[in-house]
Amino acid sequence: MLEELGTIGIWRTAGLLDPAIAAGLEDLGYGAIWIGGSLSGGLGLAQAMLEATRTISVVTSIVNIWFDPATRVAASYQRLEDKFPGRVVLGNGAGHREATGPAYVNPYEPVEREIDAQDLAGVTPEPKVHAA
Repeated sequence: MLEELGTIGIWRTAGLLDPAIAAGLEDLGYGAIWIGGSLSGGLGLAQAMLEATRTISVVTSIVNIWFDPATRVAASYQRLEDKFPGRVVLGNGAGHREATGPAYVNPYEPVEREIDAQDLAGVTPEPKVHAA
């Protein structure tokens, strides 16, 4: 999967991305768009960008583990993987303390639990990246 990301990609915060930008980046030859920020588990922006493009991969960096249960994230990922096979990489993690608020604790064990829960929900290890 990772070789499909290509050699040129872009990381941009979610607020600076939309489907038209994704299509333009694909036309310029970009292989991947990394959506920055603490994203929700619905993956709506990722879906909109995938729908607007034909080949570019979309990576979430990151889906914040404090915002949504692993089952919602897994269902959203599976929806996108079914519709756009091989073009989605699920990046998840604890995010920044400033974006999370009082729920934030040492992230290692919560991220580990999230990974295990997503695995149980059917998200295979290969399309995931993690930040703690």
